[in-house]
Amino acid sequence: MPEASDRCRILIAEDEQVVALDVESGLDELGYEVVSVVSSAVEAVRLTEETRPDLVLMDIQLDGPTDGIAAAEEIRRRWQIPVVFLTASAGQEVLSHAKAAGPYGYVTKPFRASELNATVAMALERRRLTRDLEESNTELTRFSYAVSHDLQAPVRTIRMLVDLLSRQLEAVLSVEQRKLIDLVMGAADHMQHLIASLLQYAQTVHVQLDRQMLSSSEIVAAVEATLAPLIAERNAEITCNPCPVVSADPVQLQQLFQHLFTNAIKYSRQEQSPRIAISGEPTEEGWHFAVSDNGSGIPADKQESVFEPLTRLHGSEIPGTGMGLALCRTIVERHGGRIWVETPVMGEGVSFHFVLGNPEKMQIKDSEGCDAAHACG
Repeated sequence: MPEASDRCRILIAEDEQVVALDVESGLDELGYEVVSVVSSAVEAVRLTEETRPDLVLMDIQLDGPTDGIAAAEEIRRRWQIPVVFLTASAGQEVLSHAKAAGPYGYVTKPFRASELNATVAMALERRRLTRDLEESNTELTRFSYAVSHDLQAPVRTIRMLVDLLSRQLEAVLSVEQRKLIDLVMGAADHMQHLIASLLQYAQTVHVQLDRQMLSSSEIVAAVEATLAPLIAERNAEITCNPCPVVSADPVQLQQLFQHLFTNAIKYSRQEQSPRIAISGEPTEEGWHFAVSDNGSGIPADKQESVFEPLTRLHGSEIPGTGMGLALCRTIVERHGGRIWVETPVMGEGVSFHFVLGNPEKMQIKDSEGCDAAHACG
């Protein structure tokens, strides 16, 4: 049996006392520490917050108005502690509902000790691997941030020295030599933009989210102000209907819309003015946004890869680093959502869809919002 300090700590939520005692006894014999046994979902959440166990064994049907699935969802959302369900019901409807809580396992009653032991051991091992992966990702992000930050200085120095050299030799440079210097300066500029994009990407992954209730119409208006020169240059039009209030980080939500708008304007067809429409509606997942434009579209076989870092569908004729949509995906996923793109017919526009937030904690902005006939803000 492992030392007390090394024993994995487990909370049991079970409203049948005989079953709870049986599980507790079995876990103790297997070398686990049972921190508490509770009979309701409310107690399970409260004791999880107080004791912070390594694992929660949760019956689906518990005392009180709230079931174990709701408690498991809250435990996962607030503390990312793994939950294994214990239940006598194995119906498809119950299983489908339970899956939404993201459990680490599922054991039907009556169960054998060996089955429970294997499920608990696998759940704890999965949690350990998940933590190791999270730590590795954190270290990789910190490394990327440091590298991106430290690369900026030498690139600036290269650009400054080349500029100084071209000024000193301006009178004797040939046309071909000036072209070469312009190529060097262009490459340095591109490298600066790429490093800045990588740095922004690393910062987005690393910084703590500051979720607030935000008016998306106000965020869109702020982005329009930032992009005013580009919007004026292309005679672009941005409309929004409806304009929901969502729970999000204000800086990252603004970055999300800014990259999507810039992408739509940059890749629009030269013969027509860009038209961008934003809409938002509540779904079971959260607020579903659609950002649609009248551009040329994205081929079906490229619609997944466009969200990969450093991926570009066009050559050097359109400036860019290939980091914008990767950053969008990171922002959306950090808010517990997902993002995808649709092009029903090539040449007739593209729609970027993403889901944010929880509709139960949101509201739609009404009369003070904007409509389809007027630009947001």
